[in-house]
Amino acid sequence: LYEALKSRTILAAALDVTEVEPIPLDDPILTVDNLVIAPHIGSASVATRTKMAVMAAENLLAGLRGEPLPNCVNAEALAATIRERS
Repeated sequence: LYEALKSRTILAAALDVTEVEPIPLDDPILTVDNLVIAPHIGSASVATRTKMAVMAAENLLAGLRGEPLPNCVNAEALAATIRERS
């Protein structure tokens, strides 16, 4: 990405996430003038944050009731944890 931005093969780019975080201050990507890096705020709309809160609450309530979590993104890890604790 750095080479493409530096040579203007890519005119500009915007990132919400970098491979290493925090990005090292000596990373050459920080020297190009055609890149914007946001600190993980790409999803920071009121609607998105509200939905995230609702999904978290749904998971919490389901877990307290002993039900499957409706919004679980790592079901395998959850199942392994439950097996370990049984």
